Amino acid sequence: MQRRFEHRPAQISFTSDFHELLEGDLRPGASLTLRYDPDRLSPPPEYTFADPRCPVLAHVQYVEHGALRDLPLTGPVTPLPDRDPMGQGSMLIATTVVPADATFVELWFSGQMPDGERWDSDYGTNYWFRFPYLDIEIASAEVIAEGDTDARFRLRVRTTADVEAVRVRFSDVSTPVRVRRDEPLRADEATGPLRREWSFEGAVAPTALIRFKLYYWLGGRRYKDDNSGQYYIASRPDLREEVPPPPAALIAAAHAWSEKLKSTAGQRT
Repeated sequence: MQRRFEHRPAQISFTSDFHELLEGDLRPGASLTLRYDPDRLSPPPEYTFADPRCPVLAHVQYVEHGALRDLPLTGPVTPLPDRDPMGQGSMLIATTVVPADATFVELWFSGQMPDGERWDSDYGTNYWFRFPYLDIEIASAEVIAEGDTDARFRLRVRTTADVEAVRVRFSDVSTPVRVRRDEPLRADEATGPLRREWSFEGAVAPTALIRFKLYYWLGGRRYKDDNSGQYYIASRPDLREEVPPPPAALIAAAHAWSEKLKSTAGQRT
């Protein structure tokens, strides 16, 4: 259950196919890089990528009713940017530090295009991010076989005490046709003054390989933990791979070769 980018600086990519991809350990007091594709603003043909005469800004808030910060997004000026809908091409960049007292990261964008100002704000609701490495952790996730025809997917999660709900979205990636399921977790006993435990158990195929991500609610807003886009895989204790011992003939041949080397070395001395 290791997180892919644990202890690495966070970055959020806003791609032209309108995905918002969080990678890394987003948390208060740490650095944050924003990567933004201005094609999200549907710029007119006369717009030149990263032209300083057409500035693109990220607008950021970190606490409710807090101060608004405007971050210029910059990059190398070019009339022929490398366009990639998944954010691997030319992107505008801004780097900042999340304040130590931040309770979330709220973002929206504006661009002063040649034909006027344009906005990207998720239809006025803005883009919200929390701190999944602090908010939520997976205590255990495994598929337990029960005979030859049944198995159970068992998941336990710990969260901060102020998390209001948790859901798991998962599918069996061992099958050609993947059926996605979305299930709530049940709140269990508190594990301390600042943590809560949640659990889910459900029937799955006996050969299931479960791939999953988590959603959680805090302050009435939904946040996601998908392991920086890599998802999580539940363990299968009954399917742990073991390397078989080498064949007896191979062991005998290796022993004979070793004895021949020793004999040759003795003759030389």
